[in-house]
Amino acid sequence: RNPAPQISTPTGEFKGVAVNTCDGKALRPRAKVSNGYTKNIWRVQQEANLMIFQGSTLVMTVPLDKGKFKLQVPAGRYTCVATMPQYYSFYDDDCDITAAKKKFLRVAMSPMLNPGTARIVLQWGAKPRDLDSYLLVPHKNPSAPECEVQFRNKKCHSGVVRLDVDAGG
Repeated sequence: RNPAPQISTPTGEFKGVAVNTCDGKALRPRAKVSNGYTKNIWRVQQEANLMIFQGSTLVMTVPLDKGKFKLQVPAGRYTCVATMPQYYSFYDDDCDITAAKKKFLRVAMSPMLNPGTARIVLQWGAKPRDLDSYLLVPHKNPSAPECEVQFRNKKCHSGVVRLDVDAGG
């Protein structure tokens, strides 16, 4: 008997890099990065781990190499999840791969925060060229006016709320 013929599935190139959201630096072992409070205080201990899903099915696990990955993936609709100790998980439900095309993914990993704090990370593609964020912050005294944190006013209420601008490229 002859073996069943191999079915050829079209593939696309999928590559990317894992970066620290606080300083934009690549997350590769031994690199010094910000923990969100102090610059260059953490030394990255290990690579991030990228998991690629179709629906709820894990299709493949991709260990990064020096903070980067590059592979051929069958064309299809995917969701990407990346994990790394001391960082919140990265999730992107738009990791779709098109046959004979290249896709680049910037895996933005956010360092864990101290209790009672929050971080908002904006990430976008080539268009729009710039994206602005406005955050309305209530004053601890309800009769005092609120404060709007934005690119012209980067601190509110004695620096309790602040805006970092364009940490990574």
